[in-house]
Amino acid sequence: MTIRVLAIALAVCAAGPLAAEQIYKWKDASGATVFSKTPPPEGEESEQLTLRQPPPVPAPPEENAAGPAAERAAACEAARQNLDTLRDNPVVEVQQADGSRRTLGTDEREVMRAAEEKRVEMFCGDDAAEP
Repeated sequence: MTIRVLAIALAVCAAGPLAAEQIYKWKDASGATVFSKTPPPEGEESEQLTLRQPPPVPAPPEENAAGPAAERAAACEAARQNLDTLRDNPVVEVQQADGSRRTLGTDEREVMRAAEEKRVEMFCGDDAAEP
């Protein structure tokens, strides 16, 4: 019976535009919940529901100049610069959280280089080929 009620509710919702539409809800003689655009038969106790229009669909990200496409391009550029630094410099220093600096060991530098290569692939997409 719950499936029937759900099916009726969905059918009513999909039947037309949702701009402040009045819907009536009541129980029929068999105890099933009924949803309808028309009022219930005379003498039936009912509840009026108002369906509202759904919120507008947001614009696709490509239309927003400062949106995800710009963020992706900035992440691509940062990953490329980091990768170039790790490839071209045998000694690389990093700044710690406390502001101090320390030199990366060879193994640590290689791990970071591999991570930056993956970031270049991820953020630069088809442009991931070496410059």
